[in-house]
Amino acid sequence: MDRKLLEKLSNSLENTDETTRIYAAEDLGYEKCLEAAELLLNRLPHEQSIAVREAIKRALANIDSEDLVEKLAELLGNQDAFIRNMAVTHLRKVGSKKANFLLKHMKSATDPDIRKFILDIAIDFEEKTAHPFFAEGLKDPDINVLIRAVEGSGQFHYSDFREKIEEFVQSRNEPMLLMACFDALSSIGSEQTLPVIEKRFGEFEKVREFYLRPMLKIYGKVGKTDNISRLEKICQLKPHLTDFVLSSAILPIFSRFSEDPIPETILSMIQESVEKELPEKDKLDIYYLIGSRQKNPKIRTLIETSLNSKNRINRLGAAIALSMLSSEISRELINNRLKIEKDPEVKEMLQHVF
Repeated sequence: MDRKLLEKLSNSLENTDETTRIYAAEDLGYEKCLEAAELLLNRLPHEQSIAVREAIKRALANIDSEDLVEKLAELLGNQDAFIRNMAVTHLRKVGSKKANFLLKHMKSATDPDIRKFILDIAIDFEEKTAHPFFAEGLKDPDINVLIRAVEGSGQFHYSDFREKIEEFVQSRNEPMLLMACFDALSSIGSEQTLPVIEKRFGEFEKVREFYLRPMLKIYGKVGKTDNISRLEKICQLKPHLTDFVLSSAILPIFSRFSEDPIPETILSMIQESVEKELPEKDKLDIYYLIGSRQKNPKIRTLIETSLNSKNRINRLGAAIALSMLSSEISRELINNRLKIEKDPEVKEMLQHVF
């Protein structure tokens, strides 16, 4: 960068006129060099104008030099929330260029907030680059860092951390940590996960509901039809959870074990759920999950009936279900519906069935 220009912009950045400082910050951002970034970072703690601060933030976003990583990392412990958040945002963009430095910084940081911020940054790294950060986080003594590490492990689908997270389910009592563990295990759990949960929490009727919901998603991911009777028991004990149990656990199991017959009790639950006024996403999830089971005459009849329902969501759900197995649908049924269907979204879905 031209030294005279650098000196000129440096002076302008200290000018008493707010507009002059904004233009100086913008011009420094266009230079995209470390010297310009250092000037911007040096000015930021002293700048009182929100408009100038925002200009500095935008200017720094234009500078992606890896040499900037170390300077930004120093700001993660800054007491000024604007500066701290700016550093986190920018490190999400450039931090992976010096991932090893950031990992060492995380290990040496005595402030747990800094360690958590670095995990927040690493969540935007590539899977392989981020892995050691979350491995380190799972060993952290601070509960908030640990929770973020568990969350990230689930988001990245790090199955090699499954046993460690299952250990937390067995031994820890902090509600937010347990919730994070259940959410992560709904992504990376295995058949071995269910015995761990059952050993720790026992019968479902004794489990607090805010734990039960994420637990059910784990059953949906790794459970077998052998677990269905246990899931039905929840519906009997907690009828208000029936629709959630159906869409989160029971139907995902039957979707994975597509050759296993669906009991009459479950078929009745499906029928009752689609007849209710459920939230749109919940109802469409049910139709999506039964779409692969159209060989069952009762499900087939349910889908065909729903296709002519007065309820728009039921018609859309039927179209989604039919699209799952287009080789077995009745063209005449679809064509007849298309002739009278007025809703554009339902119509478009039906046209895609073929």
